[in-house]
Amino acid sequence: MTSRSKPKFTLTHALFIFYCLFIVWTVLFKNTFSFHELSDMIRPRSLNLIPFYYDCEISVRFHIQEVLMNAVLFFPFGVYLKMLDIPVRKSILYGFLFSLALELGQLAFALGACDITDLITNTAGTAAGVCLHLLILRLFKNQTKINKIFCILALTATILLGLLILMLYLANN
Repeated sequence: MTSRSKPKFTLTHALFIFYCLFIVWTVLFKNTFSFHELSDMIRPRSLNLIPFYYDCEISVRFHIQEVLMNAVLFFPFGVYLKMLDIPVRKSILYGFLFSLALELGQLAFALGACDITDLITNTAGTAAGVCLHLLILRLFKNQTKINKIFCILALTATILLGLLILMLYLANN
């Protein structure tokens, strides 16, 4: 019987948790700062199970931007999971499951539309993040250094994002 040591909590873990909370805040709570604002966004439940199907009322350009933003939003998810040494298939599965939970949350709480396209693009964004990490690892062959560089970039982005959120909060109050 082998004894496995308890994994230590690292800066990468903390940044990943903050990032996941940011995604929940963005997707479910639409970047609002109060429940009053959120209650204004509650609308009839919407479920779209046809991939890349859109109403004609909104422009094609908007839908392309939404697809790209979903992929970009989940891109770091794949990078983080690889930094945490999660295998490729599990990383993509976790991206899918996290996205599914968010989509079902939108449906359950009537906060936005539950859309199969979002599930596809979020999972694709996760897969792209995994691929980027693997590509950079293949090029530079030093996972420790690569993870440190990604961690520094993530910390910088998190600090900037935190400052932006703080400025938005102060501007709204």
